[in-house]
Amino acid sequence: MKRAVLLFALLPLSACLGENPDPLDPQGRSAAELRAQKAACEADGGTFAHGGLSGLMCIHTLEDAGKACTRSTDCIGECVVNDSGRGQCYGQSPMFGCHVMLDEKGDKFEMCID
Repeated sequence: MKRAVLLFALLPLSACLGENPDPLDPQGRSAAELRAQKAACEADGGTFAHGGLSGLMCIHTLEDAGKACTRSTDCIGECVVNDSGRGQCYGQSPMFGCHVMLDEKGDKFEMCID
């Protein structure tokens, strides 16, 4: 009986030990960790947002976004095939989803990234 009383008396204090992880963050980072990562990301010019299956992360807009390309080496990130069938430098890093891309030789391939 004494153990049960002690357990219920200490239970509210356990909340003071640290911040609970964000329930929407699959990596289990605490709210404090997420705030620190957001601040570092924004200081580096990124946007802290949901991406892929990893939850919140730092996403950067690439300088050559939308530039025409014929192979992956033409871009800072990836050279993707747009709706008109032409190569175009992808606008952000990291990238997510399924895309038709051009490799270093200019050959098409499809890749899905989560």
